[in-house]
Amino acid sequence: MKKAKKIKGVKAVAMKPREWSDKVISMEKQLEPYFARLGGIRDDAPEEIKELFEEYKKQVLEEAWLL
Repeated sequence: MKKAKKIKGVKAVAMKPREWSDKVISMEKQLEPYFARLGGIRDDAPEEIKELFEEYKKQVLEEAWLL
């Protein structure tokens, strides 16, 4: 099997992990106890947590386009 040729002037670059805003991080900390194993929020979560989760999803989708 042949070895891959190195291309001059091209360096391997490590990908950065996503960096979310402070708003998303604080929302995630509030929601963490209510996250369901298979995704989403548990059914027994309070109504205010369910509303916060909807805001969280919208904010994550907005920021995902910016990254």
